[in-house]
Amino acid sequence: MDAQTLEYLNHLISQYGYLILISFTFLEGETIVIIAGAFVHSGALNFYLVVASSLIGAFLGDQLYFYLGRKYGKKILAKKPSFETKANKIMDVISKHENLLILSFRFLYGFRTITPIALGLSKVNYWKFFILNFIGAVIWAYTFTYLGYIVAKSVKILIIDVKYYQYIATVIIIIIAIILFILYRSNKKIKNRNKKL
Repeated sequence: MDAQTLEYLNHLISQYGYLILISFTFLEGETIVIIAGAFVHSGALNFYLVVASSLIGAFLGDQLYFYLGRKYGKKILAKKPSFETKANKIMDVISKHENLLILSFRFLYGFRTITPIALGLSKVNYWKFFILNFIGAVIWAYTFTYLGYIVAKSVKILIIDVKYYQYIATVIIIIIAIILFILYRSNKKIKNRNKKL
């Protein structure tokens, strides 16, 4: 990859990186936030704007899921048995550790989407969820942005040609994310087959 291509990619990331972050984190997105943190280190993105974009996407997404849980929670769970199983586990936690769950559910792999739906269904106070969800989103966005920044900084030390380090880090992170996703889906299919048997 030549210097001109790298410069063009950096330009694209600088222009559209924040919009991409908001879009991805609206659904889910630890990986994209880590990648964005790596680009902070290269100078293509601003640390605080990455945190703010990640926060906005994550916060709005979870507010939407909470609203859907409040309005259509039972219908959603009835259509997805796997969601219902997870929601039942979450309901037990809500009764014991409601505040802690709202602050930390983003860090629980596999429960990010269903937790705000279950919280909406459980009749958790709207304003309590709003405030604690915002605080949790701030912590989450800052943590993963900083993690990406630190990963990129560490990789830079190991790589002689610093022009390429952020792209190598990005490729490695994407490959790891794909492998984890494939393993997760395979595990899920095996469990579903075992249930049918």
